[in-house]
Amino acid sequence: MLKILIVDDEMIYRQHIESLINDENRRGIIGFATNGKHALEQYDLLRPDVVISDVKMPVMNGIEMSRKLQDINPDVNIILLTAYGEIDYAIQAVGCNIRKYFLKHKLSEKSLNDELEKINAEITRNQCTGLKHLCVYKEVNFNTFFTQNSLSVFYLDVNEDNIYSKIELDLKRQEVFYYINKESNLLLLVSSMEYSQCIEHVNNVLHKIKQSHSFQFYAAGTSIVHGDINKKYSHVLAELFDKVTLGIVGEKIKSMDKYIDDNALEYLSDKHVMKLASIIKHYLYLSMDIVDAEFIIIKFYWVVLDYCKSNLLDESRIFGNDINSILSNVKECIKNNDLKKITQNLMQICMNFEQELFLSEYNFYHKKTKQALNIVHRHYMEKITLDHIAQELDISKGYFCNVFKKDMGKSFIEYLTMYRIKTAKTLLSETDKKIYEISQLVGYDNYQYFSLLFKKTVKMWPVEYRKISRK
Repeated sequence: MLKILIVDDEMIYRQHIESLINDENRRGIIGFATNGKHALEQYDLLRPDVVISDVKMPVMNGIEMSRKLQDINPDVNIILLTAYGEIDYAIQAVGCNIRKYFLKHKLSEKSLNDELEKINAEITRNQCTGLKHLCVYKEVNFNTFFTQNSLSVFYLDVNEDNIYSKIELDLKRQEVFYYINKESNLLLLVSSMEYSQCIEHVNNVLHKIKQSHSFQFYAAGTSIVHGDINKKYSHVLAELFDKVTLGIVGEKIKSMDKYIDDNALEYLSDKHVMKLASIIKHYLYLSMDIVDAEFIIIKFYWVVLDYCKSNLLDESRIFGNDINSILSNVKECIKNNDLKKITQNLMQICMNFEQELFLSEYNFYHKKTKQALNIVHRHYMEKITLDHIAQELDISKGYFCNVFKKDMGKSFIEYLTMYRIKTAKTLLSETDKKIYEISQLVGYDNYQYFSLLFKKTVKMWPVEYRKISRK
């Protein structure tokens, strides 16, 4: 999706330009500016693909703005608009490497959208070869595809690299040509078999490995005897994303952008932000449009930030002291195709949000209780005793126990246990760490004691919970 910035000093013209852009491209309008100087500030923050600007404006005109934008990014697409008779501006624009120059009175819906479609096609074509998914074609013999019948793609939701080595070991014995892209969690296969047979064949391999390792996987495929392999690959990834979202939310997501618009606030309010983060993570791995992927994650961060401001949450606890550095980091990771780092940062920010939301709900509790909750949430993996807490809060142990139970409805030890077990449940369902590792990560050195405590609290053993939570 194109990201578009509209620049004009008169609101009526900004609205007119917006009205000419068709519905699909209109969703990509990310900002407006009132003059060239304002546009430069917006460009630095939003990094649009297209700048549609009036020429004659106060403070800084469109020609000067264009020159400065070209210095920042020579590839930026600039469309300039001017009134009839401003020939001097048109002459200057010729030397600025302007993408298109329209007279305002001749600008039509068709002419503007045709130009936007051309820009979109060029950007897509130039960037496709740089996508992480299509890096597979840099490392394999492209001609191999055309001697085979089918393309099968497996999307693996795994956390351990050694699983790939086990898969590779088994696939070497099979009659398939394969490529494993660990960065995007993708397993690509071409085979002389029909893709349904190939998928069934590899399914058996993966199910065998799943007996000793916990992970999810999704499969899709297509015939490649005829047709554009890139286009077919794109359709297969879209089918995989549909399967993932059906499993998470019970429906297909036609537009990730619209889905965030319609549902993000509900996820945030209902404390299900990690579920939405998981959907976005899968979208990043399976999206063929790297530009759209960047737009989606930045948009999500802005939604979270707005929610924080509206609900008086401490945004610095969630994003750190500088939101702009977070956004710059996203752009850098996208540029380097570092999806792993982006998703790690995404999950961390969402965990920070959940913690801050939880703390805010108890802001009416006793100050000492809130301080104790903060200690638990930050140090639950360490040894915590009532004596330590009382000393840290500078109150007597008896007073603290009474205040905490009055505020929380349970004793401090009960709460500490509940929080540790809740964290353990998350680690069991979302990672492949061993039980003894999880035990230590949530503050229990003795994993046997941890297992007994987990069984007592959750009514099942940790191993049982892991299997059930991943079905």
